[in-house]
Amino acid sequence: LSSLESRIHPHFLFNTLNSIAALIPSDPARAEDTVGKLASLLRFSLNANQTSLVPLAQELQVVRDYLEIEKTRFGARISYEIAVPASMDDVKVPPLALQSIVEDSVKHVVFARSQVTNIRVTGSRDAGGAQLEVIDDGPGFSLDAITPEHGLGNLLARLELLYGSAGRLDVARSGEKTIVRMLLPE
Repeated sequence: LSSLESRIHPHFLFNTLNSIAALIPSDPARAEDTVGKLASLLRFSLNANQTSLVPLAQELQVVRDYLEIEKTRFGARISYEIAVPASMDDVKVPPLALQSIVEDSVKHVVFARSQVTNIRVTGSRDAGGAQLEVIDDGPGFSLDAITPEHGLGNLLARLELLYGSAGRLDVARSGEKTIVRMLLPE
């Protein structure tokens, strides 16, 4: 599990550093804020190897920081909303699980087009467990096309190790939206 969780995304780091460098002359306060968000994200990523589960509230903060960093890079091309009830803050999730799904939206939707990409993160809870969704207006994909070295392939392997068949990742289309749904037992 630690081996799967320890993969680093150097392109994200280099792109963020380049965005910060570009901000320094024109908007030093935003550059400083972005450095703080990057530091928090890296700290969380390094600490993620120490535990197999984290509170959803922590994971959502990482997702917010990540999306704000990417907004620094892509500007108005990203619009996002996080609509997860506070009653789910204590749900335990694999570290960087939700962030990996959001990162996939940025890599494969935002990066690939020039118009605005809308990303929405939702959550709900029932007797069977927790359901977290990342919804975007991208073209969609099939989990069958995911390779083990892909971020979602890594996530699928972690869910299998942690939960067996009780943890799932599903992809669906609804109208013009792609929904990646993570189901976690509680």
